[in-house]
Amino acid sequence: MADPAVSDPAGAVRVPGRDDRRPGRLHPGDPGDGDRGGRAVPDRPALHAAEPARHRVQAEHRRRRQLGRGGLRSRDGAAVRPVAQRVRGEAVPGARTGRRRDAALHRGPRRGQLAAGDAAGPAAVQAALLTDDGNRPQHRRSRVDDADRQRRPHPQPSAAPPPEPAASGRRLRPQRAAGDQDAADLRADDRRQQRRAAAHRLRQGDRRRGRLDRPARRRHRHADDVHARRPPAHRAHRRWRAGPRAHRAGVARVRLDPVIRLLRDLIAIDSVNPSLEAGGAGEAAIAERIAAELHGAGIDVELQDAAPGRPNVVGVIEGRTRGRTLMLCGHTDTVGVAGMTAPFDPLARAGRSYGRGSQDMTRRVAARVDAATAVARRGGLAAGRLVIAAVADEEHASAGAELLAAAHAADGAVVTEPTDLRVAIAHKGFEWVEVRTRGRAAHGSRPADGRDAILHMGRVLARLEAVDAVLQAGAPHPLLGNPSLHASTIHGGQAHSIYPDHCVLHFERRTVTGEPPDAGLNEVQSALAELSRDDADFDAAARQMMTRPPHEIADDHPVCKALGQVLCNRGLDAAPAGMSFWTDAAILGRAGTPAALFGPAGAGLHGPEEYVRIDSVRVCRDVLADLIRTFC
Repeated sequence: MADPAVSDPAGAVRVPGRDDRRPGRLHPGDPGDGDRGGRAVPDRPALHAAEPARHRVQAEHRRRRQLGRGGLRSRDGAAVRPVAQRVRGEAVPGARTGRRRDAALHRGPRRGQLAAGDAAGPAAVQAALLTDDGNRPQHRRSRVDDADRQRRPHPQPSAAPPPEPAASGRRLRPQRAAGDQDAADLRADDRRQQRRAAAHRLRQGDRRRGRLDRPARRRHRHADDVHARRPPAHRAHRRWRAGPRAHRAGVARVRLDPVIRLLRDLIAIDSVNPSLEAGGAGEAAIAERIAAELHGAGIDVELQDAAPGRPNVVGVIEGRTRGRTLMLCGHTDTVGVAGMTAPFDPLARAGRSYGRGSQDMTRRVAARVDAATAVARRGGLAAGRLVIAAVADEEHASAGAELLAAAHAADGAVVTEPTDLRVAIAHKGFEWVEVRTRGRAAHGSRPADGRDAILHMGRVLARLEAVDAVLQAGAPHPLLGNPSLHASTIHGGQAHSIYPDHCVLHFERRTVTGEPPDAGLNEVQSALAELSRDDADFDAAARQMMTRPPHEIADDHPVCKALGQVLCNRGLDAAPAGMSFWTDAAILGRAGTPAALFGPAGAGLHGPEEYVRIDSVRVCRDVLADLIRTFC
């Protein structure tokens, strides 16, 4: 039985059950407009009454697509003109306002639509711009307001014939019969929505697994401190969504080892000793970096000026109870950089870190400082006292070590010189001697008036060569080997045609324990005395410029035994060794602080290609940290 007609307040007649439907959609029997040819869309009033929010969104998407193709009606029942048939700037009754509306109005005609003004004519434009009561177009209410309000009866529109084909422009599509074809279109549209949703879920799954259009990951050239690894599958999604860029790229960032970070920072700082190289930067900048590292770990820091603008850095960690005092000492100055291309560029290659001071020994401070900061951050010392010192001027006169030894004493000390991860209990000393020969200047064509000081120095060099041969043939020291002597620098003369009136020679004598501190001076003075006896015209003199004694500590000293035990626990060589170079350990030992040597492995000491092995720096740091807890 048919439903009776009901009158609308506006005067229109509606049919219950047919007009209580969703506004803005075509329904069976409604006349259409545009390229849809009056197709009807099957109505599902029961589903619309309780459809979920997702279904309403999908329905809204379909409505927008139909709005672009034409054939819809506004909420007031007036025919809405297709986008392609509206002139620029026209409003769309019941449609969105703002940028989306403007984009729809400014978009050109689509295939199957009329160009603007071709077939619609003024009457169609007027019908599109006016509502059923002749007022201005009504703005569409929000979808939330529509859902909250009770749906009003929709007035039945007046039947109007479809527009005739235009004489020019694009042709409209032929009208199709309403019925099964419309239901098939709706099912096809639903299937397209389902395929889009399935594709979206697939993309989301690929993102969670880290496989969505991702470029090949870079491999780090140096695997010493940074290693590329893929995050676990169950955490990759969180990293892709909110993590840093490295996580979104499928590479988990690995925190750089603090000792390697500090090592690189120290290599990049110029700390050439100004006493060796004119214009050298000195130790001020590197001392500030070390002091900041210690202070950041809560360690008390003190700066001592060994010379103007050349400070020592001394940090102290006090234990909670009384105990032994351990000192970790090293120098911050370096020699010159002649022959090096990038001396302060922290280059890492093949497990090595290159740069001036990486081997001797400014950058070995990194292992000592990081070991101390690790102890401080883990609660400090239970007993005893730790002194961390970075001293200046070791490469020249050891003014920093002299100042440190006068201000601080300890039961044992470790100087972090390069020992290839071995315990060194002895090292050589050195002596610098200057020899000067005097001649008589004269024209080169008058040999009777001149005396050649350079040729006389040649006799001195021959005698010194003989002295060195005797030293090499003698009995070696069990740890240090034989002493040695070599000529360092020589200069003299004025011009090619003048007999030289002077010549100056500097040589170095390396000493071992048991030799006197002035052994080199005594040897050269003996040679000069013999030459003077052989030639009455020979005139020469020698003086000592600097001397530093050799150093040796008993291998059963507590600091040596504790260090050897730590090395044994880690499977390293604990046999005592001796070093051929001189260190500040001799200054500390002479002041009453027994000192051993221990440091990382490397090569290129004072050479143009100096490096340290990065893995040995980490091992050195760990060994020193264990020693602090064991000895104090």
